[in-house]
Amino acid sequence: MFESSLKQVMKKYINWELLLKLVHKYRDEAEKCLDSEIYLAGLVSVRAALESLLQSRFLLELFEWSEEELKKYNIVISNNRIEIPSMPNLKTLIDEAYKSKLISKTGFDAAHRIRKWGNKIHPERIANMTRLPKIGRRNLKARLKDLDLVVKQMLRTI
Repeated sequence: MFESSLKQVMKKYINWELLLKLVHKYRDEAEKCLDSEIYLAGLVSVRAALESLLQSRFLLELFEWSEEELKKYNIVISNNRIEIPSMPNLKTLIDEAYKSKLISKTGFDAAHRIRKWGNKIHPERIANMTRLPKIGRRNLKARLKDLDLVVKQMLRTI
């Protein structure tokens, strides 16, 4: 009984169109952070935009799967709502996007730079440090440039 209750709790319901809007919102917020010199928050927004973008593209693929494929992975699609047991982590999403040729090696490297910079500011990592990592304008601008590259490559595949 506990196991079936746990499965229900672990299911995620995702609205694909809303995720795409979120990518743009995060990107816009990162630009505002750059202008306001709030580089740490901007970096968080860039990473969130990348993750939302890759999740959106991953979910888009599901609309093309057969009923049998969806059932095999316990995925349910109705209207624009997707019920999925769990979402892959960012590293896996980047790796799969590259393997599927949704991004080039350059896009792959750019996406991993964003992920790695995001890892630098992860609360768990910072809790083990004596001070915050130094993040400046140049770092945020470079990660925004990386994000733009990945977005451009991903949009070619839609």
